[in-house]
Amino acid sequence: MSRSTLPRLVVVICLVAAIVAAFAAGDRLEANARQVWLARAARETQNITDVYLFWLTTYQAQLRGAAGLFHASSEVDEDELFDALDVIEGLEAAVPLETVAFAQPGPEGWVVGLSTDIDGLVATGADIRVPQMVRVIEDALELPDRVVMGTPFADGERQLTLLAVAAPNAERMGAVITTIDLTTLLQNLEDLHVPDGLQMAITAESEGADGRHVERVWGTDSPTSVQEYSYGSDSGQVHWRFLWNVQPNYRGGADTELARVVQMGSVLVIALVGFVIGLLLRQNLRVQRQVELRTAELEISVLEAQAANRSKSVFLANVSHEIRTPLNAIMGFAEVLDRQLTDPQQRQHLHVMQESSESLLLIISGILDLSRLEAGQLALQTAPTDALAIFTDIGQKYRQQARNKKIDLQIQIDPSVPPVLILDGARLRDVLEPLVDNALKFTTEGYVRVAASAQPGVEAGTVDLTMRVSDTGVGIPPDQQTHIFELFRQRDGQSINEYGGTGLGLTIVRQLVELMDGRIDIESREGHGSIFTAIVPNVSVGAHDLIQQLSQPQEATLEGMAESLPIGFQEMPASLRPLLAAQASRCQHLLETQTIHEVEEFAQEISRLGEDHEYPALQEMGNRLQQQASGFDMTGMEQTLACFADLTSHESQRLDPRHH
Repeated sequence: MSRSTLPRLVVVICLVAAIVAAFAAGDRLEANARQVWLARAARETQNITDVYLFWLTTYQAQLRGAAGLFHASSEVDEDELFDALDVIEGLEAAVPLETVAFAQPGPEGWVVGLSTDIDGLVATGADIRVPQMVRVIEDALELPDRVVMGTPFADGERQLTLLAVAAPNAERMGAVITTIDLTTLLQNLEDLHVPDGLQMAITAESEGADGRHVERVWGTDSPTSVQEYSYGSDSGQVHWRFLWNVQPNYRGGADTELARVVQMGSVLVIALVGFVIGLLLRQNLRVQRQVELRTAELEISVLEAQAANRSKSVFLANVSHEIRTPLNAIMGFAEVLDRQLTDPQQRQHLHVMQESSESLLLIISGILDLSRLEAGQLALQTAPTDALAIFTDIGQKYRQQARNKKIDLQIQIDPSVPPVLILDGARLRDVLEPLVDNALKFTTEGYVRVAASAQPGVEAGTVDLTMRVSDTGVGIPPDQQTHIFELFRQRDGQSINEYGGTGLGLTIVRQLVELMDGRIDIESREGHGSIFTAIVPNVSVGAHDLIQQLSQPQEATLEGMAESLPIGFQEMPASLRPLLAAQASRCQHLLETQTIHEVEEFAQEISRLGEDHEYPALQEMGNRLQQQASGFDMTGMEQTLACFADLTSHESQRLDPRHH
């Protein structure tokens, strides 16, 4: 698949997914609208049902009021009953009672003793024979504290029901009753409260001698119902159930217009976006071709710049080597003169020359280290190292400088630091010494503290080494702390005459720490000092029994190696002897000049010769010489070269016929 086809395919997939999402969103909106519509229907049917039940409750309350009249009077006559009905009708009730009657036992059943009805079913003197009415009165007497409502019965085209509550009148035990026209009541309910789209049906359920009876009092089933709701209510021995059918035309139906608008609008917007993206893709292809051409040109330029930068770094490294060689000679002769001169003024001049040479040597070493770091030529030489000795040596090195400035130099080594660590000890010193030197340089009173601690590393047998150099010096402003590690950057306002420096130290420190896969941070407040924290992770821990071996002087080791080489010389391959003898003049030249890069090349060559001719002693000498040259161990490098010179001299004697 070409690079131009893939974006088009992705765009098409995204557009199709967007259209599907738009229709899905429209369906969700439609479903939400339908749910809102049905929720409104549920609330409205519940409210209408509550209105009907409220009307029935009003009837029952009014009937209880009439029953209270019978309880309060020793005997109620017809006038009092009419007065009670007038009071009930005069109340601001939504549905006042139309009749009130008192039913009492008769010779063959129940007879109406008093009534406000003139010629109806409960007129005065009427016999109550309708089974539904009789059962209501009997249920009311069995439940004296309740108003009982009976199952409906037909009276012509009307559906009537009877309400009854037990009440005595003088010595006669009976019930106060009233008839309710359910047909008119429900018709009024529909006319007043039921909107189009809602159909109401009511059933009455009761227990009889021949089982349970269910009778539909009002309404019919609807085949077009969208949703059904049911609510129940008990009255006496009758369970009333209200059934509501929601029709599609209820309140104009669910409002799905928004969903359709969203779907169509989304499709139009997606189509427009797709058109715009298509134009952009077309334009992007043109731009991409131009970018690819330009990128190829830039890559070539970057490679050329990197090559030039590496050449610059190599050039600086070589120049530093060449400058360092005569400088070492100057410093060496200065030491010789220092032992020979006796005139105080001449010795003072010589000391100034020595201090200047040492300062120049530090600058050259900094440039050399930076050049090697930038060129990627500086490799760590890890070996078992006495970590405690490094911190102790730093304390001894800077102790006198701290005393001269009356500064308390503190070396604090936490017991968590292992005695032996597998790392590059020389580079660890190169990290700590500039930090301590800067701390002493910028501190006029108080203390400089060098602290070290360790925590278990992620890998087994390793630790995370934390080194912290803190002081009570001038500090660094917050806006300069992020730039302090940049090349040639110093604290703003720093006096060159007072503090000196080139701005290389902290840059080299940071790159060395990063070369060790670590990091360095700074915390500082202007006028309150600084804290530099370097963390080197996953440093391997060496065996404890290496301490004594590490504490032996390096010179003794070199001498031992030099002594052992002539003994092993007898076993040297014959093919290697003339090759070593040919290197005698070159080794003598290096002993005189001590040019670092030439020594490194010489060390690589003799190491290769030892490996090719299977002579481990020579290979070991080459490796050691290369480490000494990389670490600028001038004393050790001179001793190793002298050891090699002894070998070549011994070989020359063996090859000279005059010695046979």
